[in-house]
Amino acid sequence: MAVEIKLFEQGGAEYTDEGIAAKDLRDLFHGYFQERNEVNGSIYIIPSVQIYGQNVRDIDLVVMGQFDNLYFDGMNTRQGEGRNLKVSSFLVNIELKSMPEYRIKLVGSDYIVSYENTNKHNASEQCRKAKYALLNHIKEQLRYDPFVVDLLWFKSLTLANLTAIRNGRIDNA
Repeated sequence: MAVEIKLFEQGGAEYTDEGIAAKDLRDLFHGYFQERNEVNGSIYIIPSVQIYGQNVRDIDLVVMGQFDNLYFDGMNTRQGEGRNLKVSSFLVNIELKSMPEYRIKLVGSDYIVSYENTNKHNASEQCRKAKYALLNHIKEQLRYDPFVVDLLWFKSLTLANLTAIRNGRIDNA
């Protein structure tokens, strides 16, 4: 069966930054799972999600998936180092940012971004708020309480850029 990756595009979203990022993410998943034919499951990528009744209405990307047999060996977890990790399902809120490196600063544990008009904005807080908006929406509409991972995707940065910004620290960006 392998992993089926579905991209849901609605209303011209394929031409937005979110739609382009969704296609890039789909291609990354395809490349990864092409080498792992033994894994069975599904991944759904939804750009430009609109939710109502929450403080945050716009979510850049929602990615969810389920697997029958996805394992990662030698992972460091709260239970110890070098553990085997099984992933059955996941739900991720992705906040997309596309500004250049010089407009991104790490202050404490938050990423502060500046736009061309010099307004500074806490991207980490925006990402957290979107996560809880998605979580609350699912709880209210589906009566289900999932674990939602929030992720900042600095689309314009290389791993070297990001490592320099965060001084080698690991976080959710």
